[in-house]
Amino acid sequence: MSPGRIVAFVVGCLLALPGAGLLVGGASLGLAVATQRDADGYFEVTLDRISTDAYAVTAGDIAFDAEPGTAGWALGAMDADVRLRVTVARDTGDVFVGIARSIDVEAYLDDVEHDEVVELVNGRRAVTVRSPGQRAPVVPTEMVIWAAEVSGPGTVEVVWPAQSGRWAVVVMNADAEQGFESDVEVGLRLGFLVPLAIGLFVAGVLVAAGAVGLIVWAVRRRPPDADGSRDGDAGGGVTETAPVPTNVVDVRGTPLPPPPPPTGRPPGAAATATEGTASEEER
Repeated sequence: MSPGRIVAFVVGCLLALPGAGLLVGGASLGLAVATQRDADGYFEVTLDRISTDAYAVTAGDIAFDAEPGTAGWALGAMDADVRLRVTVARDTGDVFVGIARSIDVEAYLDDVEHDEVVELVNGRRAVTVRSPGQRAPVVPTEMVIWAAEVSGPGTVEVVWPAQSGRWAVVVMNADAEQGFESDVEVGLRLGFLVPLAIGLFVAGVLVAAGAVGLIVWAVRRRPPDADGSRDGDAGGGVTETAPVPTNVVDVRGTPLPPPPPPTGRPPGAAATATEGTASEEER
């Protein structure tokens, strides 16, 4: 195998693994997009029932940073939509759901007793920490801090196109009274997933095809050339025999007899035949 074919074989083997990874990643992501989303294109998680005797429950410090170089900047550029669907579990009046910047929510609920979600166990059970307070909050619908809000009886839904910054979600009674119990569904829709799945799969096909092509070219045998050589052989199929020297001398300096003629007859036989012919002519 020539050096060029060895290099091609090594490069093909090195490209085979990432090509397979891109193929599997693109196919898996495409399968998840096709089967795990709901009819509106959201990946949805239903949390365990949230219950509190405080004024509100918040989930704070949700970061969507869209400036390159900042932590999580790519998430802000993913064309993400967040959907919150809240259902009142017991009749406590209208429920309110709002999304605002974290700093504004902290100011709104300053010195107001509320629970803050600090962890999700198994992605479903909310673990909360109580923040004490001494005053009652202003009715939330009177505040102008909300980037998205909804209120009403039964089940309410709010959809918020993710924006750069740090945000918090607030769930509470619309009349700002204490105590409520609700079921919460959180949905996330990422518009870039379908193009990403297609891009990964196409890239995997191209890389894998290139790897296979290099490996096949490296290991296949070349057809013989016109002179019968293969892979750079210099000569044809016939090997020339070096001429046999006629004046061979042994190690003692004594000339050795010449090699037999091509016919294979010994030199003495040829001489005898010549002498016999001469004798017949003299007669």
